[in-house]
Amino acid sequence: MKIHTSMQTTRSCTGKNYLPICVAAFSLLLALLQGCRSSSKLLYPIEIESYYGYIDEEGTLVIPPRYSEAQGYASGLAPVQRSDGSLAYLNLKGEELAIADTYGPVQKADRFSDDMARVVVNERVGYIDTNLRWAIEPRFAQAGRFSEGLALVLEQGKARYIDKKGLEVFSLEDVSAAGPIRAGCAYFVQNGLFGIVNRQGQIAKKPDFLFLAVSDPESGLARALDSKTELYGFVDRDGSWVIPPRYPNARDFSDGFAAVFIRNTNRYGYIDTRGNMRIPDRYLAAGNFREGLAWVRTETGLRYINKDAVWISPLIFTYTNDFHQGLAAAGQGETRLYINAKGDITWPNP
Repeated sequence: MKIHTSMQTTRSCTGKNYLPICVAAFSLLLALLQGCRSSSKLLYPIEIESYYGYIDEEGTLVIPPRYSEAQGYASGLAPVQRSDGSLAYLNLKGEELAIADTYGPVQKADRFSDDMARVVVNERVGYIDTNLRWAIEPRFAQAGRFSEGLALVLEQGKARYIDKKGLEVFSLEDVSAAGPIRAGCAYFVQNGLFGIVNRQGQIAKKPDFLFLAVSDPESGLARALDSKTELYGFVDRDGSWVIPPRYPNARDFSDGFAAVFIRNTNRYGYIDTRGNMRIPDRYLAAGNFREGLAWVRTETGLRYINKDAVWISPLIFTYTNDFHQGLAAAGQGETRLYINAKGDITWPNP
């Protein structure tokens, strides 16, 4: 059974993996992208000489690098590991807040999602709220992040969706994988094919796709791989084709655009939610649009464009990540950095 989510830090908090649920080997920079918005400031994790601290959106060091592990902020809190191995959450003032040891020493802590965070105690997963109080005791072997009020857990061979009190809302039998609720629905897998279930537990689409992505919350569209043509298209919440399967490869919709691969040119371009080509197919690779910007690869390297396909900066990068709350983590060679929406480097300070 796989759940489309992961619990992670910039480095693993322990040698064991207590959440074997479709955990991908995300890069450090992907973890660094989890910034946080408050009414007054944003904070982003940075690494200096193997320790982690936080900067604001201007690149000013706000919390000195003193933590051996760190994640980004969400719901105004960020999980960190102290140099002695103990875990805590930081608020936006940099104050350390302890997790209640009601059930024993905390072994692993996740960032918040939907105002709930997964915490591992005695190799079992439970959930805390934003007051760092236990909302659901640690009793699950495998558990996903909350999304739209529900979380997916595995118990006794079932995929169970629970609410924030830990009560079962519905369950699925005989599935080999399942995903989080997004845009009111989730995928599930039976006998190697993907289907769709809605948040009331009703099967909206019987398993029929070779692959199905998580739905885009804005458009409600999900990338799907047709079992007959083995091409990608996009379906709605009921599994009906909105954009027919005609692409050898594609990315999910985000910000109203999706990158698609065009066979004739062997390049990527961008379509809108009606399937109209909005940015011509001229890129060797293309990322998701976030906050109106996307990374693309050309023959010279990686750069960022806006929705008019205009470069935001002359800078060329060796690796890039999506924009998140005003900044994007990127790199030039071994140098890790953040850039803003104007394409200026905000950290390290110029």
